[in-house]
Amino acid sequence: MAFGMSTIGTALMVKNNGVDEQVIPILTYPDLGGDPELIDITTLQDKIRKNVPGVQDLGSLGFTALYLPENYQRLEELAGEEREYALYFGGTGENESFVPTGSDGIFRFKGILNFYVAGNGVNEARNLSFSIAVTSEITFDYAGAISIRLNKSSVQLASDGTTTLVATTVPDDATVTWTSLNTSVATVTNGGVVAAVGAGTTKIIADIDVDGVTSMAVCTVTVVGAAG
Repeated sequence: MAFGMSTIGTALMVKNNGVDEQVIPILTYPDLGGDPELIDITTLQDKIRKNVPGVQDLGSLGFTALYLPENYQRLEELAGEEREYALYFGGTGENESFVPTGSDGIFRFKGILNFYVAGNGVNEARNLSFSIAVTSEITFDYAGAISIRLNKSSVQLASDGTTTLVATTVPDDATVTWTSLNTSVATVTNGGVVAAVGAGTTKIIADIDVDGVTSMAVCTVTVVGAAG
């Protein structure tokens, strides 16, 4: 018996250095489409009005989020420039440990973000409202049963530290490709072993490709102190 899906596990992402990163946790998201304008093709011989679909006007996509200083600063970083965004349906974990995976579908689009602090009354949470003016077609990617997740979403290492990331994939025999976005901070082997190199922060990417459909998981690695 089929059941519907909850909105729990929805995340807005932005592409940064080729990797989808979560923007901020969102409270609401908009319709991902809209009715096209109707073009009237009625002639004087017709007894009823006839129309055909015209251009679809998406306008802008509106979101809401909790007002926190760090959320405001994050939106301020993104505002005003065209960027690649994605809305992920599906993820693992919850609250601070939630990792978006898009296992239930990914909607991708380009757009320009604008935001403001929404007005509120007594006993109401302070909210941010922001919109993304869409500048491209919204595309849909459904990975279905193809997914990957890591046992850690973030880790801190000493200057000579190592850790092993464990990837769980569907299907379970998928080949995992490991990449460090900054090898001067940390390296990673094909077995998921991460080794500190120098102070700083990098992201370790684990991805799979099954018949042309890809899925990706990310772990943020922070190295404290310089390697000796």
